[in-house]
Amino acid sequence: MLSLKAQTLMSRLLLTAALLLNAALAFAFAPDTYELPPWFRQSFLDIREDVKEAFTENKRVVLFFGQNGCPYCKKLMEVNLSDPIIARYMQERFDVIALNIVGAREVEWLDGKTRTEKELAEHLRVRATPTLLFLDEKGEIVQHVTGYDPPKAFLAILKNAAIQQ
Repeated sequence: MLSLKAQTLMSRLLLTAALLLNAALAFAFAPDTYELPPWFRQSFLDIREDVKEAFTENKRVVLFFGQNGCPYCKKLMEVNLSDPIIARYMQERFDVIALNIVGAREVEWLDGKTRTEKELAEHLRVRATPTLLFLDEKGEIVQHVTGYDPPKAFLAILKNAAIQQ
């Protein structure tokens, strides 16, 4: 039987060990962060206007839904979108707008309603990241891609979704 003093000391040691373990796990599993390419469109988040402007340039709008901590968003940025062939193809044919699946920025959707990024994701049934929604000149979704695809498959997706030139 331990004395009260020994029990208190043991409790403190166990608490300290638990806190250290928690900190170590948090460091080991730090969220994946990524940077968006500088050529992503800086939008006022009025999607109707973005679609119109893209169409006048013979492009389509792509809504990129991501979130901090998404390892596949990071891989998409670091592998696919840093590939010069894919990056050039996207810049020539698409205006990409980044949205956060749990974000709070206000977005005006095609129906004229303003929603937060999170509400828009729910409205569009976007449930995972990364998700890319390709919009045609009317703003209709012509392709919905969820998850990560390797570069060759991703380029095929882009070619299928682009305006045929």
